[in-house]
Amino acid sequence: MMKRTLIASGLLALLSPLLAGCADPSRADDAEDLRSRLADLPGVSAATLKYADPALLDSGKVGLTVHMESTADADAVVEVVTTAYDAFTNAHRREEGDLDVLLGEDTLHLRSFSSEAGVEAVREATVAALPALDAGVVWVDINTQDQPNPPHVHTQIGVTVDASTPEGLILRVQDLAAEHGDIPHTGWSVGTVEDGGWRLSSSEGLPAPAQRARLRQLAKDLPEGSSMWLDEDDAASVDLPADLAPEAVSDIAGRHLRLLGAERAWYDVVQGETFLASFAKGECTFDTGPAGALLERQHGEACTSVTHPDPD
Repeated sequence: MMKRTLIASGLLALLSPLLAGCADPSRADDAEDLRSRLADLPGVSAATLKYADPALLDSGKVGLTVHMESTADADAVVEVVTTAYDAFTNAHRREEGDLDVLLGEDTLHLRSFSSEAGVEAVREATVAALPALDAGVVWVDINTQDQPNPPHVHTQIGVTVDASTPEGLILRVQDLAAEHGDIPHTGWSVGTVEDGGWRLSSSEGLPAPAQRARLRQLAKDLPEGSSMWLDEDDAASVDLPADLAPEAVSDIAGRHLRLLGAERAWYDVVQGETFLASFAKGECTFDTGPAGALLERQHGEACTSVTHPDPD
């Protein structure tokens, strides 16, 4: 045993310089130069940098946050994004690049890592997305990482709109479709509050009429204080009031499962802060409390497998 330990220690000592040499060189100076150039662009009030050196089996990371002046125009925002992306795909090509552009309550995020998109494609995506900033409180994610299809850019726009009901949300989505429905290579997530609330999401285009109609069906007769998220593939999550009786929770879940197709449903049930059940095309998880147990007894026939959360 002692001999094997000594041999292993010796090999590690021999390999350590080689392994250390495998990490890419630091580009901290290049990153600081990029931050300085961004800070000097028109319409920029401040630019900050968070840089992490490359390590063995881990790429370097360039994190930039740019604050825009309230008077900055669209051209100024586009110049910030394209300047950063040009650096991400040249000096920092082997590093992860993240840029946050802050415009009042709105944020535009650019992600790059070994990206194939050209600067012009990113420029076009930025120009196309900027008009959506008028839609409410907006978060724009322009992603160039792992985008195999031309133009190798996909945008996701998240909007918090001035609405508090499912019908109000649907009407705002209809308005957005009329105003911004032609933005290419773009998905949308439109909700009544930033985190939670009523929300419709689609990975390509605004939520379609059929998806809006499905939300109307699912939302029908839900008690006050409920909320729901629904995507284009009918994956859904409902959040019910904490004081709702288990029998009422089970009745609602049963109606939803019939609409979504129980055996093929992607459907979660949450009550207040408590997870109750998850249906994932037959693979189910149920909480062990009274409401979760009732859901399992009454709707477990749709499951091919059942698990329960580990106790705290």
